[in-house]
Amino acid sequence: MANLAALKAPYPWWQATHEKWLSSVAQNKLAPAALIVGAKASGKLELVTTWAQLLLCEQPNFDVEPGYCNTCTSCTLFNAKTHPDLTIADLSGSNQLTVDAVRGVIDFLQLSATRGGFRVAIINHADHLNAAAANALLKSLEEPPPKRFICLIAEDISQLPLTLRSRLNVFNLGAVTLAKLKQWLKVEAADLDRLQLLHHLMGDSIKLIEANLKDDGFLAARERLKQHLQLDNEADLASLATNLLNEYDLKDLLYVWLSVAQDLLKVKLRLQEPFNLDLIDVINALSKGANLTKLLAFIDWLQEVLKQLVLNLNAPLVIETLLFKWQNLI
Repeated sequence: MANLAALKAPYPWWQATHEKWLSSVAQNKLAPAALIVGAKASGKLELVTTWAQLLLCEQPNFDVEPGYCNTCTSCTLFNAKTHPDLTIADLSGSNQLTVDAVRGVIDFLQLSATRGGFRVAIINHADHLNAAAANALLKSLEEPPPKRFICLIAEDISQLPLTLRSRLNVFNLGAVTLAKLKQWLKVEAADLDRLQLLHHLMGDSIKLIEANLKDDGFLAARERLKQHLQLDNEADLASLATNLLNEYDLKDLLYVWLSVAQDLLKVKLRLQEPFNLDLIDVINALSKGANLTKLLAFIDWLQEVLKQLVLNLNAPLVIETLLFKWQNLI
């Protein structure tokens, strides 16, 4: 039996998942379809592409790190991102993965492997598959050809139909503790509070946490958000909407504002601790004058807007409307 512990996962806290998958390969028991579930920007694609290279390598050695040789023709093609037996489907200019994208993957898997080994397909953001795409993929998984591996990557497993999930070998990457993150990133004591806040706000989005430990942009934008939340009646909403969209992606901004509104409701009703701990002073101040009925209506409206993000919404108009409603409830 190969020494699978010698093959390191991209991040140490995923080692058990990595070894479980490697074991299935070493024993010729690899399930033809898998699903990786984990937080945004947590490096899921890194793990899956590591698996892809291990399958495509022509001289793998599971006793020696990294397991693939990095010198054969397949590894050379893989590293150049030109391997003919690997395809990656992803969102492209829309918020949905369509049936055409899935049919492209299905057709790819039906073809013979150019290098005579595995043929590998990766579907990133699989929780954005529309209904037709999910149904087409489900049918293709009924009788997959031999030496094929398809891996879906998702943040929210609940967005995938149960029938599709039942056909997939699911790997849930789970949570990363603050202690493990501190050790991995070699965080100094002076930056520990900053790491703790980023981990609280970003969860397991390891790449985002690492980037924002070195860059003040995200936390500086959070500081400016405190001012934006405290709107007065004289504010120029159109200009403010433009400024906010220059700082935030529309979806991110809507989710941030929704979480603040929900925190305001928690404080107003004396429920559990708010999520946005760095904005707590502003939230406490706003709660004193916030109209409860309007706040509930605002949360309902914002949740409906988020459901419509698949459409091409007029972003400035959406944010200007948000600011107007917010101004009236505080």
